[in-house]
Amino acid sequence: MPTQLPAIKTPLFIIMPVYNEADRYLKEVVTRALEVSEGRLFIYDDRSDDGTPEIAADLGAHVWIRPPDVPGFAEHEGLFRQWGWDSFVQEMKIEPGAWVLAQDADEKFYGAHHLLQLMDQPYWDVLGVTFCHMWNATEYRVDKAWKPNLSSRLFRYAPMGEFAKRRLACGSEHNYVQHAIRSGRVRWQ
Repeated sequence: MPTQLPAIKTPLFIIMPVYNEADRYLKEVVTRALEVSEGRLFIYDDRSDDGTPEIAADLGAHVWIRPPDVPGFAEHEGLFRQWGWDSFVQEMKIEPGAWVLAQDADEKFYGAHHLLQLMDQPYWDVLGVTFCHMWNATEYRVDKAWKPNLSSRLFRYAPMGEFAKRRLACGSEHNYVQHAIRSGRVRWQ
């Protein structure tokens, strides 16, 4: 039986890019994301051809599929993420101050109880989140590039900022998140 998550006053939205995730952890990750966010999960799909968007929509996620005139992740990560973000804001009608968790479909998010309790405070705009990048159903990736670590991907929404306009490695959050960190408005677990 799943444990009861604490009630929060400030809503949590989850944004998740996907591409051909149907045969991986999609159902498990989406189901958990929907539970933690109380149904406020937005998925932006990079034109999957394996049924990923249909599975996510059937589970209850809000799903948008990248139009052909927008570059895909492999072509230009920054422009793809910016399109996904703009679509997320439009679809979800998110208000300033709400919390956003930027999560990938192959990541399992740990510490939800603790973080949900911290979200109803006025002191921090970024909370450190621990993710594990999954190799298979029971093993996660640990090497020089990937390890369970604290990430700045839980942050308050603000109607400003943009993703770095880089082809690769533009980050999973808007540039205003880094400003909040530099300003000391972050709590690492």
